[in-house]
Amino acid sequence: MNSVDIFYGMKHDSLVSVTAKEKNQLYLLNELGTTAKNFMLEMDRVTQQNSITGILKYINTKELLQKNLSLYLKYIVKVGAGDNYIGAESVSDWYLRNLAVYANIITQIDPNDKYVILIFGQGHIPILKHLLQNNDDFEVVEVNSVLK
Repeated sequence: MNSVDIFYGMKHDSLVSVTAKEKNQLYLLNELGTTAKNFMLEMDRVTQQNSITGILKYINTKELLQKNLSLYLKYIVKVGAGDNYIGAESVSDWYLRNLAVYANIITQIDPNDKYVILIFGQGHIPILKHLLQNNDDFEVVEVNSVLK
């Protein structure tokens, strides 16, 4: 087992709320907060009503993975757009962290490895999956296709 995660300080996060306030864009953060809260309530409900396998199947559906990534791409990226783009820079920090994780993954794989199992938080999966699917050295197998 190898560790591939890396902590990249989200340098721009602290500026997002300041910029949103200055640019009269607090509504974006409020909408984000409401959406995220509802998302977490939904996750809590599923967690309480399912087995570990059921939870893993649920959180790895295409719809739920997209819903998580959408929090960044629908709300945060808009903050400061047209002026200082601090929201876009904040989202780029998230992508940079995932690119660094991806770099760690592909440099730690031995050419003789037949299989690699990647266990990561749900919010990372859409980006990591995109990166791995677009590297022709890999065949990405959906977790839901192997869970019974």
